Amino acid sequence: MDFSASLLAEARHAHRKTTFIEGDILNLPFQDGTFDIIFSIASLHHIPSKNLREKALQEINRVLKPNGHLVLMVWNLWQKRYAKHFVRSV
Repeated sequence: MDFSASLLAEARHAHRKTTFIEGDILNLPFQDGTFDIIFSIASLHHIPSKNLREKALQEINRVLKPNGHLVLMVWNLWQKRYAKHFVRSV
């Protein structure tokens, strides 16, 4: 699932046998308790505020089955190679 129709078009072209769904993580187009496992890979940091990130996680929780699993991967922006973008001398 992705929010971007153009990226989904590329994915559909590259992986014709796979089903892709256009949707918004803040309002997932699935019924409560649909999934045993959900993977969220490098998407949470694209959500612009803490409140909206919390809403996204609530939506994920809503569509997970009881005792379901979430595999959540996020960028670690505090890696040494990114320090020059965050630390500035005054």
